[in-house]
Amino acid sequence: MADNKNQVANAAKKGNGNGKGHQDNDKPRESFKDRKLRLAADKDYNVISQRTTDNAEYINLLNATDYLMYRLRMVNFDRHPTLTIDDLARFLKRNNEIREDINQFNIELAKAVGQNYTPPRGYTAKPLEQSKADTKQPESSPQEMPAATA
Repeated sequence: MADNKNQVANAAKKGNGNGKGHQDNDKPRESFKDRKLRLAADKDYNVISQRTTDNAEYINLLNATDYLMYRLRMVNFDRHPTLTIDDLARFLKRNNEIREDINQFNIELAKAVGQNYTPPRGYTAKPLEQSKADTKQPESSPQEMPAATA
């Protein structure tokens, strides 16, 4: 019995705080900076420059949105769905609208500060009102269709 108590005590000293011990505790703990650098090399990660404090909030919101959209697409539509396809479509549409709003905000902001803005692939650099005007078809007088021949 005494040997068992000594083993538990030694495991608690070596362990991760739960009294059970852990094999990986012999390795030095990875620093915050080292972990960030290691993750930056991963293909699922992007490094984002943050020049203002409020952009840290944007980054945190974006990370949360990324994770939740992943959960929406991958997890909720398995064998036991909790959401419908209509829910998925609604969330995807709203997500796209928010991203387009941010693109439009960047266009306005760049114009206000006199900077060039190149949007990400798939977005236009034209203000939304200008884009809609460019895509309108010119109105023309209706023409008669030739009669179909048999």
